[in-house]
Amino acid sequence: MGGVDACHTSVLLNETVEALSLEQGLRVIDATVGHGGHAEKIMENIGHEGRLLAIDCDFSNLEKARQRLSHYKKQIIFVHSHFDQLERIAHEHDFFPHAIVLDLGVSSSHFDDPARGFSFLHNGPLDMRLDPTTQQERACDIIQNASENHLKNIFEKYGEEAHARRIAHALVKQRMKMPMMTTQLFAECVEYALPVRDRALRRKKHQHPATKVFQALRIAVNDELGQLERVLPQAVRVLQKHGGRLAVISFHSLEDRMVKQFCVQQSNPCVCPPDFPVCSCNKTPTLAIVNRKPIIPTQKEIAHNVRSRSAKLRIARIFSL
Repeated sequence: MGGVDACHTSVLLNETVEALSLEQGLRVIDATVGHGGHAEKIMENIGHEGRLLAIDCDFSNLEKARQRLSHYKKQIIFVHSHFDQLERIAHEHDFFPHAIVLDLGVSSSHFDDPARGFSFLHNGPLDMRLDPTTQQERACDIIQNASENHLKNIFEKYGEEAHARRIAHALVKQRMKMPMMTTQLFAECVEYALPVRDRALRRKKHQHPATKVFQALRIAVNDELGQLERVLPQAVRVLQKHGGRLAVISFHSLEDRMVKQFCVQQSNPCVCPPDFPVCSCNKTPTLAIVNRKPIIPTQKEIAHNVRSRSAKLRIARIFSL
């Protein structure tokens, strides 16, 4: 209980479940069920009459959640899919919820498993796919085949890396000598492409020099921002049948910015010119923003789980049609 298992701790657990304003008998979608931490807490709140639709793109995660939540098995539907299929899945199962949770973080088990290739801390194949069963393109495929300019754009856009061009150039030179197939080789090439001063500064700040580039490559491999952009309007439409709450936990500024901008736009969708005395576009709000400032972990939670330090929770109340 409490959202902890052997290798993964759910972030902002109590804050997320409290924000959903759950009651006995409600229906909830956990679109990123992971190891089932949030889902378990949700089930405790919606009781024996409640129902949960649990989605995850990683089959191993889904099996862990299934085992953890086995005592609720009659109340839960498990679906192996990417969360940008949310609307289709809801219609297929005739499941229209009162609340939806999206935890955009990658499971700790992914970072800790060298075979998954997500981390520079362990040498392993440069993979990074969240769903190896359906995704064909690995991280190493992008590094080996993408143009120098495309690599630069990935590192700039998804990693906000100041030395993106320099790193991309070094990678293209390196791959001509040796295929970039492992996390260690990739991390070393990125590190030594950086100016010495910048490399030392990042180390001084306890940041690995390749951190931003690893993030950028993972986002590109899994189309993380594209999926988020597609799922947000779907979540609104799915919740409009009953009205309800959407909770989104993000872990980097690109995700948080997208969620914030979507909520602001949907809470005030009028496109009339500012000098119009009365709105004539007839665009009405689909949601109300519950928390103008994101909820962040307490110092106690960060001390217990350092990977929670960048988490931000935003909540919106969706209006029923």
